[in-house]
Amino acid sequence: MTTLSIVYVMFNEFDLIQKSLASVYNEKIKNAEIIIIDNSTDKDGYKKVLKKFPKVKYFQNKLDLGFAKAVNIGIKKAKGEYILIIFPDMYVLPGTIKKTLKYIISNPQVGLLGCKAYSRKSVSELSVYKRYPNLLTQLFYFNMPLYKLLNRFFPDFHPTFYTKEEHQKIIHSAILSGVYHLARKKALSDVGFYDEDFFYAFEDLDLCMKMKKKGWDIVYLPVGGIVQNGIGDWKKTRISQSMPIYLESQYKFFRKNYGKTYTIIAWLVALVSSAVTIPYLFLVSNLKTIFNINSQSTELLPLWIKILKWHLFSGLKATFS
Repeated sequence: MTTLSIVYVMFNEFDLIQKSLASVYNEKIKNAEIIIIDNSTDKDGYKKVLKKFPKVKYFQNKLDLGFAKAVNIGIKKAKGEYILIIFPDMYVLPGTIKKTLKYIISNPQVGLLGCKAYSRKSVSELSVYKRYPNLLTQLFYFNMPLYKLLNRFFPDFHPTFYTKEEHQKIIHSAILSGVYHLARKKALSDVGFYDEDFFYAFEDLDLCMKMKKKGWDIVYLPVGGIVQNGIGDWKKTRISQSMPIYLESQYKFFRKNYGKTYTIIAWLVALVSSAVTIPYLFLVSNLKTIFNINSQSTELLPLWIKILKWHLFSGLKATFS
């Protein structure tokens, strides 16, 4: 009998996933299986993974189906009563899986469970939402001058996440980011799994919303941890909100859960905010260059230009369709 099914969706992370798999095997979980659903463009890279971890159940997709479709394939193939979704570029700290699995087994009302998250082993990350993304989130993420001002006077403020201090306690009815989703398969079946309209991003928040509507408890347990595997610096410049695929999912989430009018307002807020941010970044970048000071604004400026262009062109279709 299989108690736990651990599901990965892989996209060319053939080296990174090996550290993640090693951390899972080190847990020595009884009655567990590991499933990899491979969206990779490199159709041979998986061989070195299976050579090192031959017991993994591997399935290759002909095309990149996106995260939600791929993870649903893994969930349907899973034999376990509990499903753990882990990203290939993250590994688990010792004891994490055992502690979280014990909790969800002992609490039948819990449909989804999360744990601590780290960008690096000693740098904790916010992963539990106090409320869903909203118009204030749009301002916070797209209006850089406002973000800098808030960060200077209220460094712990975030419009949606619980504070780091609050992350030290058990949080019930939470909204969990998808970095570590330990779910009861019955709860996943009850809500229809992940919404496949989301190619990448926001499928995790949408799943939480569906579970809460169905009456399942969602819990964050401040134990163990899931750790970004050596690519923390990646986040410094390649921010999520500059990725078209992320933006498309964001407005799909708004449109599905808040309605078309709200989505149009959210688009307008982001459009104006990005337009305001560009001259700000240009000014800061040039001033720091004059004084020979390294500035992140220089790297961020082309990303905000990209964000503005997306909202002016592609964003119109994503928002109004």
